[in-house]
Amino acid sequence: MRKFFSIALAVLLVVGFTCQARAEYSSTSVTGKSYEDQQVFISVYNNYEQTITENYVVVWDLDGTSPDTVATASTMGAFVEVTSTTCNYLTVGVVDKDIPSGKVGRVCIRGPHLVNAESTGLAAVAGYVVGTGDESPYGQMQNYDEGAITSGYLGYIMSANSDGNGNYWVYLCPQINSKST
Repeated sequence: MRKFFSIALAVLLVVGFTCQARAEYSSTSVTGKSYEDQQVFISVYNNYEQTITENYVVVWDLDGTSPDTVATASTMGAFVEVTSTTCNYLTVGVVDKDIPSGKVGRVCIRGPHLVNAESTGLAAVAGYVVGTGDESPYGQMQNYDEGAITSGYLGYIMSANSDGNGNYWVYLCPQINSKST
């Protein structure tokens, strides 16, 4: 009887976990009808001296000092900041919600997301490639500039229409463009 109970319990556990996994990945859990279904996020630490604003572009912070709780090795892949470099090759993605200095927050690294644009450095045309901008306040996007030997871009504009606050829908797919001289 005890052996039968153990086998029955094992079968129920396997069936239970299988049903849960299928529910999470079933065709009804993601409809594809909203942009949010296609977004991919990571958690990062804001190592910038100020709050990084929602919909601003961030880059990896390679020279940040680690707090005691983080290994003293490279901070690549953990710390982010905004940049004043045009089309920075260290582009990570876009801040989902404001991240206060010294706190952890979410960054969208792939898929559609609203991105704040420079007031003067953007020709908003659907399909145009965009990267980090150099206009203050830093962290805004501008059209991609192929002039640098090693540069990076953020993604491409999905719609030429702003949301009224200087934000545009951009399909995020950060890439490095390295070309020889």
